[in-house]
Amino acid sequence: MSLSDTRRRHRQPASFLAPPARAGRAVPVSLILATYVAALMGRFTLDRIGITEFGELDLRLIVCPALAVAALLWRYRPDHPDYRHPWAPSLLWTLAVIGYLWLTVFWAPYAARTDERVADLVYMALLIVVMVVVSGPDPAKARRVVLVATFASGMLYAFSGLVVGQTDEQGRTIAFGGGPNIYVRVVLLGALAAIALAVIYRRKLYLVPVPLLLTAALLASSRGGVLSAGVTAAAFVVLCWRRLSVRAVVAAVLVLLTGLAAGLVLLDAKNLQMIQERFVAAPQQDQFSGRPQLVEQGLALFRDNPVVGGGLDSFYVHFGVNADLGYPHNLAVDVAATGGVVGLVLLAGFVVALIRDVQPWRSLPNDSLALVMAIVFITTASMTSGDFYDSRFLWVFAALAVNPPGRPIRDRDPVEANA
Repeated sequence: MSLSDTRRRHRQPASFLAPPARAGRAVPVSLILATYVAALMGRFTLDRIGITEFGELDLRLIVCPALAVAALLWRYRPDHPDYRHPWAPSLLWTLAVIGYLWLTVFWAPYAARTDERVADLVYMALLIVVMVVVSGPDPAKARRVVLVATFASGMLYAFSGLVVGQTDEQGRTIAFGGGPNIYVRVVLLGALAAIALAVIYRRKLYLVPVPLLLTAALLASSRGGVLSAGVTAAAFVVLCWRRLSVRAVVAAVLVLLTGLAAGLVLLDAKNLQMIQERFVAAPQQDQFSGRPQLVEQGLALFRDNPVVGGGLDSFYVHFGVNADLGYPHNLAVDVAATGGVVGLVLLAGFVVALIRDVQPWRSLPNDSLALVMAIVFITTASMTSGDFYDSRFLWVFAALAVNPPGRPIRDRDPVEANA
């Protein structure tokens, strides 16, 4: 190894220094994909796809425990090589946030839907832990598997929107029973994954469907989704401008222009009218789907219970029960209303730990960088739509982006091994 190679290794973040535990079997791709699909399906019930028998059964009740059992059987099977797998600090902060929000059930209002909200937190924690455990031997490969799955799901949703054309009562495109905000997140994450895969594998072919994905995203007419995409692109330019080349900038402009042209060709007059009303007419008339009022209600609940918050599902009890709306459509306000200053401190601790875990930024691997950009996108989108469980990919991607590779026990320091 040359001196330059040695210096390069020392510039890498600590989480990426150790070699992956490749002895024995590699990461279980099937389990990684199953965990991703479980996170993607959300609160999935069979009635969402037209099956009435057992239609109200939450499939997470079956899928998440099955994933946990499968991960345990894989990790502790007799022929599994033993390795040390430290957890990144940001992952511990994630579990602290989830655990504290679970504790707020003890001072939740009487009419709170505690069973449903506790189930959300338990299922989210299971998804995160399973993803970290099964990706331990080789997190880099796991990240690329997840990027491929994200690209595939984005294409599937885009196809459903452009071909099937299922819409909600407002005429906004949806897919597989989810709302338009979920639709736009999946499609735009697919576009982000396509760009990342093109860079990682140096295959321009991945860029071909990006204009189609951008066009499909417009079908949801989600102002929050489009704004989040713009913020993510701006964040990438600011943070990664040293990685950009003239060719990359030209390619990005061409992809964007092609996407706009594809939108004009593929979208009919009804879709274009919906887009014009949502993105031009509604903001001019100060119509923001009640988001400012929801945020103010959440902050009012926080001011009434500043230290520990109003408790689990308190927003629904105080403000949303008559409108059947259980969250303020803002992740930070949701945490503040539920867990008060303590919840916000834990959330801030996660953010700081995540920023430290991805340092040094310049040497961050491309697959981790792609997931960090996905985190920026989901975080921004979570400021305008969804409840805490709807942000699950933020936490899953964060854990996977900084997950350090397991290190075989035989590679440990002898003093440490005998301690």
